[in-house]
Amino acid sequence: LNQSLRPVVHRLVDESEWSAHFWAILHLAFFAYSVCAIAVIVGAARVEGASLWRFSVLVISMLMLSPISSKSHFVALLLPHMAIVAYLMKNRALWKTALPLLCASFILNTLTSKALIGRELSNKMLFLGCITIGTLLLLAVVAVIVFQGRREARALEA
Repeated sequence: LNQSLRPVVHRLVDESEWSAHFWAILHLAFFAYSVCAIAVIVGAARVEGASLWRFSVLVISMLMLSPISSKSHFVALLLPHMAIVAYLMKNRALWKTALPLLCASFILNTLTSKALIGRELSNKMLFLGCITIGTLLLLAVVAVIVFQGRREARALEA
């Protein structure tokens, strides 16, 4: 139950009418992910804690683009989680946008363990890529913080 981007796309497309187009769908997924990740990295230039947000995207990308990312590898997401929580504690203006995404990411990455929901349901969730989706939601939270932070920086300059 590899949770990096490629095997999740493969599992989702494998037994469907889209299976003949697997490589095109995979390349499209990689391209879309790369564009989003690069946009956040470039966008972080004028945001407080730019290096922290860039490293968070790097950690997320390492897990998403790796050939093999098992559930245990995702402990590396502690860096983005801690950075996001610390930022949200200081800046409550983003709670309406970021907090639901962060909670959904936490639920998909953490609360889908076999001890909590049972082996069968946990394996089904892993098969569907719950950890991958939760990690992509974490990237979305970082994007919200970076692009909202850029707007705030522009407003202060004006």
